[in-house]
Amino acid sequence: MKARHLRYIVIFLFMSTTAFLFNNCAQPEEETAPSEAEVVLATEIVGKLTAKVEFVGTDGTAYGYAMDSGNKSSILRVIFYLGGPVETGILLGETVAKIRSAGTYAGHFFSFQIPAQYATGSSQKIYAYAHKAELKYLVSPGEVNFVFYSPKAEEYYNQNISQHLGQCMRCHEWTMRHLFYGPLMTPSPLGGGSQTNNRFFRKMSGLEGHNGGNFCNSGINTGLCGAIQAWWRAEFQQ
Repeated sequence: MKARHLRYIVIFLFMSTTAFLFNNCAQPEEETAPSEAEVVLATEIVGKLTAKVEFVGTDGTAYGYAMDSGNKSSILRVIFYLGGPVETGILLGETVAKIRSAGTYAGHFFSFQIPAQYATGSSQKIYAYAHKAELKYLVSPGEVNFVFYSPKAEEYYNQNISQHLGQCMRCHEWTMRHLFYGPLMTPSPLGGGSQTNNRFFRKMSGLEGHNGGNFCNSGINTGLCGAIQAWWRAEFQQ
C-alpha cells in the first residue's frame, strides 16, 4: 500500500511540482497510455471490481486505478462527482483507466483533472464510480477529501520573481506553476503554510539547506525574499 501511494506522489510531482526537488537535476519518467486501438472499453463487469482513488493533488488531479479482475484486457470508465454521490453531487466528467505503470494494476491506472472552476482553496469532496455511475460501482474509499488551488498572481511572479532565478535554470526547468504547486505550497495554507515558512522562502533565504546558496543577503524582507512573501500573500490572502 505504501509503495502504491509513493508511486502516485511521484507521478504528481512530475506533472506539477518538479521544482520541489531543489537539489536534483534528474528528470522523472513519464507515464504512458495505450492508444485507443489497443484498448477495449468494458460493456459489463464479469469479475470482482478492484478500484481506488489513491491521491488527489493540490493541482486538482486525481489518481487511482480501476480494473475488472475477471477481464483484465478490458478498460473501465471512471466517472467523478463533486460534493456528493451520484444522486446529489455535481457531475465533473470522466476518464478511462488505461495508464501503464509498474505494479499489480499496470495498464489500469487513471488520472483525472478536476475543472479549474472548483479551485477554491478549501476542503471539498469527490466521489468516483468505475464503469457506471451507480452505487454498486462506487470507487473506494467512497468520499475523498481534497483541496484544489489555482495560481492567481502570475503577473506578480513574472514582474518580481522570475528575473531572480536565471542561475537556477542550469539545474531546474522552473515555471511559475512548478514553484506554485511545489515549494511555495509546502506546507499548504490549510496545512499551516505562511509567507515565511513555505519551502521556497526557506530555501532562498538560507533557513533550509540549499546547494544554490542564499539569495536574500540583503535581508528577509527585501529583494527576492520580500518578493516571495508578497507573492505568497497575493496567492493565498486575497
